[in-house]
Amino acid sequence: MQSSVESTTPKRLRILDDGELEAMYGRPRFSADERIRSFTLTPAEHEALQLLRVVSSQTAFILQLGYFRAKQLFFSFAFDEVAADVHYILERYFPQTQDVELRALNKRTILNQHHLICALFTYQRCGARERQLLEARAHQAARISSKPIYGPVTK
Repeated sequence: MQSSVESTTPKRLRILDDGELEAMYGRPRFSADERIRSFTLTPAEHEALQLLRVVSSQTAFILQLGYFRAKQLFFSFAFDEVAADVHYILERYFPQTQDVELRALNKRTILNQHHLICALFTYQRCGARERQLLEARAHQAARISSKPIYGPVTK
C-alpha cells in the first residue's frame, strides 16, 4: 500500500513553475508599444497579407505573425480571447471596416498561414530526418558529463 506522500509526489521532475512556463510558452501579452512593434508589417509580409481575401483571415494572419515574431511559436485562440490585439489590428490595417464580424478559421487555412509565416521567417518544419539528427545529437550530449571527475594520472 502506498503512503499519501508517495501518491501525491509527481512522477516527473518539475524545474519551472506555472508562471515560468506561461512566460516561456504562453501566448504573448503585449503592451501598447510591444503591440506596435509586433504587428508592424514588412513589405514582404504586406505582400503575403494580400494573398488572403477575407478580413477574418487577414486579421488571424497578422495575429499569428506578431505572436510568432515574439515567441517563434504558433498559438490557438479565439478572436474574443485576444480582443485588444484584434482591436489594434482592425484599427490600423482595416479602418474602413465597421463592426466586422470575425469568423473562426478552418484548420486548413490556419495551417496554410503557418506555412506562409514559416517561409517569411525562413523557418522549416522538423521532419523525420531532422528528428533523427536531433536524437543523435541528444545521445551524444548525454554521454558528456557536466561534472567530470578526474582521477590521478598514472603512468
